[in-house]
Amino acid sequence: KPENILMATMSSSSPIKLADFGLATYIKPGEKLSGTVGSPFYIAPEVLAGGYNQAA
Repeated sequence: KPENILMATMSSSSPIKLADFGLATYIKPGEKLSGTVGSPFYIAPEVLAGGYNQAA
């Protein structure tokens, strides 16, 4: 969807990046998250293991 397209500059030849912040949240340094969210085929192994931080 258009909301997920990011441009580095206003130039028509700017590189684009695709992003999706729909499930984004703020966590404090060292805090671990425990919920499982995301598309099953793309979930990081540490998320499936049940504990992860911002590195996941």
